[in-house]
Amino acid sequence: MANSASDSVVVTGFIGGKEFSLGDVTLKVGDCADNYACIVLTSMDGLPLTQSKRMLLTTVGWAENTGMEWNEKRTSVGDRWGKGPSTMNRIPPLPFR
Repeated sequence: MANSASDSVVVTGFIGGKEFSLGDVTLKVGDCADNYACIVLTSMDGLPLTQSKRMLLTTVGWAENTGMEWNEKRTSVGDRWGKGPSTMNRIPPLPFR
């Protein structure tokens, strides 16, 4: 799924190794675990991305607590949330223009 507004762009899903043109922003996603990631680029100064001087790029694939236990269908952890520290997979650096 890809979404864009003048001050933010979002790409999420099985997006590893793909390139997305979102208006004036292009995101090229590197290879990542399971090819799954969520990437958000947003303006931090209220300006459209094409004019912004401050932006926040957030990337994440999966994240979970140490000892977290999923049910057999992997649809819930119920009350087995585990505890810190949390771990997450690394999403490679992304070139954007």
